[in-house]
This record gives sequence, structure tokens and C-alpha cells, in this order.
Amino acid sequence: MKKVFWFITLLIVFLSCTTGRYIHDEASVKRHKQLKGMRAGNIIGDALLATGSIVFSALIGSDVAVMPESANQLRKITLHNSSSDTLTVNMLTDYQINESVYCDFMDIRVPPGENCRLLMPFNAVYNLYFSNTPEPEDDEMIEIDTGSKRRIELYPGMTKVDNF
Repeated sequence: MKKVFWFITLLIVFLSCTTGRYIHDEASVKRHKQLKGMRAGNIIGDALLATGSIVFSALIGSDVAVMPESANQLRKITLHNSSSDTLTVNMLTDYQINESVYCDFMDIRVPPGENCRLLMPFNAVYNLYFSNTPEPEDDEMIEIDTGSKRRIELYPGMTKVDNF
């Protein structure tokens, strides 16, 4: 039984990993670390609140259990580069962490065939600009809502429409 418990625990930890290794902008790296810290704090706080609520309900013999919802404030998003070139991605939003800081992620370089897992605010709308060249003139743009998409497949030309 212990082995099953440890296997499930390791699987959950592995699947919940996010990484900032492809982010090359220092402010974006700090922002990603800040979101990871917020998520860890939310999970610990929610677990303590739920446990306390269940214990309190059992002590008084009433059903007053509170199930917190703050863990749903953040979501893991996967950017997948399905092209044969490295893609540079910039993600801009109007979602603010505090009064002066937007939750933008700049200078993300995703190698060919790789995934970049990021922790982002839930239900935030991002304009995602990406290109396989360093020139900003040929950037493609898609709009994503983190409340509805978890995996974004990126490749050059995906937003181009051929005119006949």
C-alpha cells in the first residue's frame, strides 16, 4: 500500500510541474516564480481550511464543511512547438497581479518539439505573439483564454489564410 501511495504522490508532483527554463526575460521569470509561490500557498491554505472544516463538522455533528476555491485561481498551460524551428513567444494580457504589474510573459523560446508548461491566472485572456524569426514584423497572433484552453499547439503559418 505504501508503494502505491508514493507512486501516486510522485505522479501527481511530476504532472503538476511547471518550468521557467524557456523564459529568457528576467521579469517574466520572477513573475512565474511569484505565481508558483501563490499556488503553493493557496494549496496549503486550502488543505488546512478543508481539514479544519471537516474536523469541526465532525465535532459538532453538523454538515458545515467548507471546500475552498482559491486553488482554481491559477492554471497550468502547455505551449507545444510542433515546428522544426525554435519559436519565440510573447504573451500579453490585461490581467494585473497588483496595481502596477501585468501578468505578461515575454521572450519565451520554445525549442522544436518541446513543451513549455507555465502557470497562469485562470480565465485570463492573453494575446500570444509568436514567430520562428527574430524580426517582430512577421509575428503571428492568437488569442487564448486560460479558462478554456490548457494546451496550445504552435507552428509557423497557423494563422495565415491563403487568398485564392
